Amino acid sequence: MSRKYILSIMFLMINLIVYFFLLPDAQNMANSHYSSALLGTIFYSVSIFLTSYYLIKYYPKKITIEALIFILIILSFFFWGIKLNNLFCELCMNSG
Repeated sequence: MSRKYILSIMFLMINLIVYFFLLPDAQNMANSHYSSALLGTIFYSVSIFLTSYYLIKYYPKKITIEALIFILIILSFFFWGIKLNNLFCELCMNSG
């Protein structure tokens, strides 16, 4: 398997795992009035680490499909970090 297929599968698996397994648990934590900001901070940290790795490995070279997929992975980590940092208790949010 080539590297671009592995990165594509990794991109899909990261998003599926976060959406189906991690997001419901984080929402349950928010419903219990526990902060899920730690998860968001972890995702921010991973996206910063991946960005620095991207700048070292891919940026000096020309943009390839692998680099674009890697950028998508970085953006998905950043998106999930925002999503996990901004979770609120559903009951409190709906009742005011």
